Amino acid sequence: MKKIMIMLSAMLLMCGCSGKGESSSALPAANTAEALESSVPDDSSTTDDSSAADDDSSKDETPASADKTDTPTLTGFADSSSFTLEFSGFDDADGVVIKAYYPQTAETVVYDDIPKGAESYVIKSQKSGVQGVFSAVPYTLDGDKKTEGEPAPELTLTTMRRKMMIDIKSICQYSKPALPTGCECTALATVLKYYSILIPKEYIAKLYLDKQEFTLNKKDELIGGDPEEVFVGDPFDENSYGCYSKPLANAANKIFEGAGSDLRAKAVDGKALSYWFDYVNNGTPVIVWATTNMDKTEKTDTWKTKDGKEITWLHNEHCLVLAGFDLDKSEVYVCDPLCRNTGPVRYDMKLFEKRYNEQGKRAVLIQQGGQNG
Repeated sequence: MKKIMIMLSAMLLMCGCSGKGESSSALPAANTAEALESSVPDDSSTTDDSSAADDDSSKDETPASADKTDTPTLTGFADSSSFTLEFSGFDDADGVVIKAYYPQTAETVVYDDIPKGAESYVIKSQKSGVQGVFSAVPYTLDGDKKTEGEPAPELTLTTMRRKMMIDIKSICQYSKPALPTGCECTALATVLKYYSILIPKEYIAKLYLDKQEFTLNKKDELIGGDPEEVFVGDPFDENSYGCYSKPLANAANKIFEGAGSDLRAKAVDGKALSYWFDYVNNGTPVIVWATTNMDKTEKTDTWKTKDGKEITWLHNEHCLVLAGFDLDKSEVYVCDPLCRNTGPVRYDMKLFEKRYNEQGKRAVLIQQGGQNG
């Protein structure tokens, strides 16, 4: 993957940023549209109803599926013992072969038993934790002569492990200059650093994130931003709120486009937490929303946007980076912007999943532009 170092210009350095002092009492809060339709359930009676075993969204959708296209594509996913590869855009070919390179054994295997017209292929009998680098290569036939065409872009997959931890370093939102309500910007800065894009969290907050402060209309009604579209308030202000996946993905894409990066960010909401384990298993950290210290989600402030949409905030909203999991211990490992240590911290998987669900199953996925999520 292309890695980039952003060199901040003198113009940006002149902008400067100054945050407020550290405050442990001011916790970010945000809205979820789903919560407007029904109240947040009491914590003592809430059941975890979206585990991998019960949530159909973790079964009927794959992390790398793609619609049929004229451009050759190769997508797929892996479980603990097989790779499922899906390919399209080879309609003019007489057939397709799959070429696989397994780095752990330095072995190259060609799978040429793919039926004509097939659009998927399963490679079975693999162990967990096996990495494969795959390409789908079309060919045409002229008598006995086989001529290969241009392959689809390579796809790297790893069969699902029981335990995985990405080597990623956390950034603290309270490191100076502090962002008391800037967990979203800090989580993004953490992932960008993982991809060798070095841009301070305060520059993301000041220069790339769309923000909206509160105002009063002619009726003296409080008018605020929609967290689905903008950050409500200012990440430097401990009395501000936050944002969700779309505005954070937009900020990331501004950075990528300005840097000439082939990375792209995408807001992906509504997926079961287990859906993201496949990405983590393949070395891709995922920005997700849960709560501060896994505290209970509660409704708090309400206001209207300038378009008349009513917003109800869910207190304790917090943005983190999913960086690992342990299925046997039922734990997840996350880069938590509240923590000053640089390594991921652990949370109980069921509790984390409950908070993730309460906050609307929000996530931002960052990948190369040609990949599908």
